[in-house]
Amino acid sequence: MTQIDRLDGLSSSTAIKGPCRVATTEDITLTDLQTIDGVALADGDRVLVRAQMDAKQNGIYVVDTGEWRRSRDFASNRDIRKGTRVVVTSGITYATSEWLVTASDPIVLGTSEIGFAQLFFSSGSDVTINAPGWITVQTLALLNTITPANETFGASVLDDPTASNNGFYYRQALNWVKGRGFPDTLARLTKTGGTVNAVEVSASNGVDPAQVVAFYHDVAPGDENTGDVTIEIDGGPALPVYQYDGTQFPAGAFAGRLFLTNEGSSLKSLDPNTTFVQQLAAIATQLEAVGDNIAAILAVNANEADIDAVAADIANVNTVAANITNVAAAGANGANISAVAANEVNINAAVAGLPDLAEKMNKSGSNTLPSAFWNICPVGFEYWRDEFGDEPPNDGSVGTWVKLTYGDAYNDGVLINETISGSAPNITSSAEVNVAGPYLGETITLLNSTGHFLRPGESAGTQQNSANLSHSHTGSTGGASAAFLRPGGSTYVVNGGSSWQTTDHSHSLNINNSGGTEARPRNESRIIYKKVAA
Repeated sequence: MTQIDRLDGLSSSTAIKGPCRVATTEDITLTDLQTIDGVALADGDRVLVRAQMDAKQNGIYVVDTGEWRRSRDFASNRDIRKGTRVVVTSGITYATSEWLVTASDPIVLGTSEIGFAQLFFSSGSDVTINAPGWITVQTLALLNTITPANETFGASVLDDPTASNNGFYYRQALNWVKGRGFPDTLARLTKTGGTVNAVEVSASNGVDPAQVVAFYHDVAPGDENTGDVTIEIDGGPALPVYQYDGTQFPAGAFAGRLFLTNEGSSLKSLDPNTTFVQQLAAIATQLEAVGDNIAAILAVNANEADIDAVAADIANVNTVAANITNVAAAGANGANISAVAANEVNINAAVAGLPDLAEKMNKSGSNTLPSAFWNICPVGFEYWRDEFGDEPPNDGSVGTWVKLTYGDAYNDGVLINETISGSAPNITSSAEVNVAGPYLGETITLLNSTGHFLRPGESAGTQQNSANLSHSHTGSTGGASAAFLRPGGSTYVVNGGSSWQTTDHSHSLNINNSGGTEARPRNESRIIYKKVAA
């Protein structure tokens, strides 16, 4: 029968181990109390050690104030098989994650390099491996010892002694194949030295020149060649440079902006008169503009980001994506163009990943918002304008906006069947949207005219009139008694000869009102506009 130990897991199970508190994110020393993945560990905590430079050290350990020991359920060769699983419960990065051993059987502790791959959970109750599973290792040699559970796995090599081995890998025909991505498809060459004929250049940061499909290089005026041209990239070999027809550059022809394909042992220019090269030139110019604006943004105070520049970059990046699509359709130089076109996915992802500019808008010295800002606002977005703010253009150039005000000329042709009724503070006003889009035919509340406060609720559009909390007033009128003597003939009698009495009387209590026509907190108004169509 399987026995369970609090610190040492399932003492006779190789399939599933007892849970670990954290999983390591980097190489660590296996001693003393320390903080891993944001969690301060205590004596006796179980740790999944999975990222050691020496992968033979990987496994499950028990924390100690001195030297750590392997947990008893991960301390002998019989305790471990390929596919053994363990759950991690805490941590900033790996809380509630599950891992499996990827090393091949038989596993020998101290000899076998033990890798772990993270499992991903499906939306159902079962645990499945969703494509892609992912393996992170330090060296390519270690990665090549790992056979994943299926061919959908990917991997990262982080710290190989040979820098060119680092990067992302995918599975192909039971082998690990290094993947390439942006910006290795197109890279800029910048002159660093040499002569007009023997040019020395550096490639864009982070680029492996051997993996680049095409380069672009600007020859400054006065640097035109006088003979045959060679280029040395980042201290590499001097590569001869040929024209697109395979001939040497005549004197003065190596000039301006040139696009060069990587032929391995040489570079070859592209015909500048083709549609492909013209579009590639536009892409390079736009990418430079994006980079310049990003650099400017980073130089601005973090609390006052240059939003105008960011918004302008959105237009640039969208144009880049469109040009890449055109390049792919051109049909020339097919393999290279397809590689460029594949990067449209990366650029679109970059656009989607930009922060919510509307929420974080800080205008930089000007009250004029760029059209790109209005364009990226989603349909349904409500813009609150202060006394200094801009009004969204209503010419249709940035989508269709409405001003949530009854009878306003801004809404001509967009809103129909406008209504308003009641008196302050209980005013009701609405209109029907009459423009193609998701709001066509929908009735919207004209909040600028009704003056409603907005508050969270379980359903949208529920309205309530002004009201005070139900309450009552109490008071006492008090009371008094009086008796008196009055003349009644020759002697004084009481109340004309009758007994003592009090006079009948009453008191009135007045409760006066003060204030305005509604119950409200202190407030300041804004004019609300709503985007109803793209």
